[in-house]
Amino acid sequence: MYALNPGKNMAHLVEFVGDRKRIHEFSLKEKRQLLNMLIRTGGSEVSTSIKNLTPENTIIPKTMYKRKLLINQLTESIGLKSKVLTEAQKQEFIETLGKIAQKDSGIMSTDFDTMSVHSRYPMPSPKLLYSRTKFSSDIYEQVKDLPIVEQRKIFDYFSFEVESKGGRYQLNGYPFANKTAPAIHDIEDAKTLEVLEKIRPLVEKFSNGNKIYVEGNPKLEAELNKIIEIFPEFATTIGKYQHDTQEFTVDVHTLKVLQQVMSDTRFKDLSDADKQVIQLSTILHDITKLERAIDKSHPAESAFDAFYLVDRLNLPRSEKLKIYEVIKNHDWLEQINKKVKIGENKYRDLTEQEKSIIANKIAFAHRQNDCFRMATILTKADLMGVQKGDAFYKKYEQAYIENVERIQKLIDKIKETAIHIPQTRIPKASELIEDGKIVKSITKDGITNKVIYLEPGQDLSKIGFDEGVTSDILNVIVHALDAEEQAIVFRALGLVDSDALLSSSWINYAKGNYKVFRGQGFVLKVDSDDIHAGTYRDFGSGFKKDYDTLLKEYIFGSERADIRTYWSNQIKEKFGLSTEEYIKFNDRIKNKPFEQIMKEDPETAIKIQEIVDNMDMLRRKGGRNYNEWLISRPEIQAGFYWGKGTNGKPKTIDDVPLFIREYLAENNLPLIFFGV
Repeated sequence: MYALNPGKNMAHLVEFVGDRKRIHEFSLKEKRQLLNMLIRTGGSEVSTSIKNLTPENTIIPKTMYKRKLLINQLTESIGLKSKVLTEAQKQEFIETLGKIAQKDSGIMSTDFDTMSVHSRYPMPSPKLLYSRTKFSSDIYEQVKDLPIVEQRKIFDYFSFEVESKGGRYQLNGYPFANKTAPAIHDIEDAKTLEVLEKIRPLVEKFSNGNKIYVEGNPKLEAELNKIIEIFPEFATTIGKYQHDTQEFTVDVHTLKVLQQVMSDTRFKDLSDADKQVIQLSTILHDITKLERAIDKSHPAESAFDAFYLVDRLNLPRSEKLKIYEVIKNHDWLEQINKKVKIGENKYRDLTEQEKSIIANKIAFAHRQNDCFRMATILTKADLMGVQKGDAFYKKYEQAYIENVERIQKLIDKIKETAIHIPQTRIPKASELIEDGKIVKSITKDGITNKVIYLEPGQDLSKIGFDEGVTSDILNVIVHALDAEEQAIVFRALGLVDSDALLSSSWINYAKGNYKVFRGQGFVLKVDSDDIHAGTYRDFGSGFKKDYDTLLKEYIFGSERADIRTYWSNQIKEKFGLSTEEYIKFNDRIKNKPFEQIMKEDPETAIKIQEIVDNMDMLRRKGGRNYNEWLISRPEIQAGFYWGKGTNGKPKTIDDVPLFIREYLAENNLPLIFFGV
């Protein structure tokens, strides 16, 4: 993974890409690396870096639009194009997840130990009607006489690749027949086009027309076919061998782990939503695992893929993030219990300081409610799924118990100072009601934006906001920017795989503190778990704002603790709460907008508003004033602008940068004018 460092990472990106101009010139693994680098490059340094470092004839994008296009193309090329499901299919699959947790289901009643590849006479395991081995062999026979560059064009088109290693064929990626990307335009050779058309029905047969059969076990067979109906990608794990320590193929290991997860007494205590989260996490936790290899990258890669694959179920983003974190960190025990290589066949234990840093990171990654409980359930089950019986888990049981306790204490510490600041939900542009006064559609340069003109005392529920929302209780988090290059890094922050922090301001419209650092930017939606520190004024440029510093100095240290604890201290003092009471209070109002808190508990809402009213703002030249909050993984829900133009009159849409208006129009988001 790469930290968000524009200059350093751009140089790395340029070196990695070289003079390659097309996606098909990268292997599947290299595409993943390229996608990861693109997510982490950006910011105000990018344009200069591109001019100084990037040859004109490479694939590296030089504009925000081209960057977005390349990320979308890479995502599809890797095979992460979301399958479209009907509402009936989604509902049926959710019901299937409930049924497979029952004691008499095929998954719960099957003895997977009998399917060990180390057994002399293993019981029949799941098989594909059109097996991975046969499919891989058929594909290789078709492409073997083509030059490598032409092979890669075909593999890019179908989102997978086949390698020949030691007389065996290895399938990587997810074969996908319904390609919509423009990759076919890269194919000009007649022979390559001929081979592509010969391969197409094979890919269709493997990815869309395939079925699983399990001899003598019709219940398990039916359940597995339900899974691949929704996640045909799971078919790539059927019969996939692992390294020698593992006694089961990837699919059988996954099913054994799923069985252990659903048998765990803690599973029964989870909410229905979290039960689905951990079931999906388990099904997909090894989806990218390489065949016959120790694959240290598979937790991060499987997590990344799973985040996009579950899009087809329309899960809330909070649940998708849990799935991502649980899968990404399902090797958390190995991280904190590993040995450090110091020479040829020489290793040492981690120092206590090294363990502390790792434990802090693990705790922070699992800060969402019940996320760590799910992670511990999956980790134990994963260890139980390596070999027959529980002997492999027993080797690590004491380390497991000790570190579960250690990390849970750190998560409790995070919750002691967790931050919830109310945010108003902004409707989509198409949900707004144009009244010609508060909401107007304005077209400029061929781009139409719906603009909300805020004034004190407006009833915003009449134009499409939630019931009870007025302009006087509108609270939003914003990030101001003025250049397209800055927007590149900003949008990367919203991607699940980004490890960067963003400085933002919390606006309470009635207070009039919308005169932030720049005159325009984006209005955000930020999960309470992704608000990490903040205070009534900006921190200043001398304060570091990266994840390592956040953990070391803001959350688990004392140097910047006053910035982390500012909000929790305000709430504790106002409501007279102990630390334990604050945790319960925060859980009660977490992620609720102000109007909902007002409806459910008016006294609480009034006291929160009093805290906001009493927050001192750092006044600046020109009347600008703003607070600062460190956030991560924001979603954009609107654009904004404020102030007067060069003519001394209130700004108009002409004063809003084109790239902001384009982004809002493309994503059905409104633009808000706060005032002068």
